Amino acid sequence: MSYSKQLEIPASTLKTAPASIDIEIPPTLVDRVEITFPSGCVGLVGVRFQFQGRVIWPYNPDGWFRGNGQTVIFSPNIELVDQPNTLTIEAYNDDDTYKHTVYVIIDVEFKGGFLDFWKSVFFGSSTRINSLAS
Repeated sequence: MSYSKQLEIPASTLKTAPASIDIEIPPTLVDRVEITFPSGCVGLVGVRFQFQGRVIWPYNPDGWFRGNGQTVIFSPNIELVDQPNTLTIEAYNDDDTYKHTVYVIIDVEFKGGFLDFWKSVFFGSSTRINSLAS
């Protein structure tokens, strides 16, 4: 199953006060993430993802995905299981003239049930992200 969001980032949006949008998802395994940076972003737009108040992608908390006319694709293979299950997409825009829009697709696999039991037997379990309270 896929979730799709787009985020418009106004000109001169700072890293310290990024534009953001939330994606509500049930407990799930995140298989794949795509971030499309249309031509014209020229590396001036950065995107990152938060879960329960902490940066989870890119893995380095001070990092941001950037691009121009390209799609950044990665496969985190991470379970997001603790409620609330809200992914926050954040973005900044160093362009002082133009707004930019990025497009995000998140492919997920819902957790639980018979199939997951057998997958864990044959393939092992994946990385799990727990809440900060754990």
